[in-house]
Order: sequence, then structure tokens, then C-alpha cells
Amino acid sequence: MFQVVVGALGTALLLWGWSRLRQAKAARLGVTWWQFLQIDPVAAGVAVVLVASLVAIPAEQRQRLDRSLREFSDLLREIVDVMHIAKGHP
Repeated sequence: MFQVVVGALGTALLLWGWSRLRQAKAARLGVTWWQFLQIDPVAAGVAVVLVASLVAIPAEQRQRLDRSLREFSDLLREIVDVMHIAKGHP
């Protein structure tokens, strides 16, 4: 049930964003979509490769990667907390 709600909210947000984007583009008639979005082709290519790589790896490896990134995030959070305490912040 939770996945259905999240999926519906995501779809609604996507449709709302797409309509807003089309309205904004309509206000600037003289530019192409590439100019309007100011997309850097290299950055777009890197993003596509990263997303495709994440989709392509097996679920077990994705779960291990997720777990490792969460552990790394927790470690960074602990370091920041220690730095705040060392500086005298509560």
C-alpha cells in the first residue's frame, strides 16, 4: 500500500513539474529545449551512465552498496558531531 501511495505522489509531482516546465518554455519562444534547460551534454551523459549503472547492478550488490553508503554517512555524521563538541557547541 505504501508503494502505491509513493508511486501516486511521485507521478502527480512529475506531471505537475512537466506542466510547469512546458508553461515556462512557452514563455520563451525563441529558444530550443537545450538552450532553455541549459543542459551540459557532458554532465547529462555522466548522469545517464550513473543511473544506468545503478539500474544494471544486481539487487544484492545494490543492497550492499546502499548499506555501505549508509555506514559512511553515519561515520561522517559522528565526525561532524565530534567537531561540534570540540568547538564548544552543544
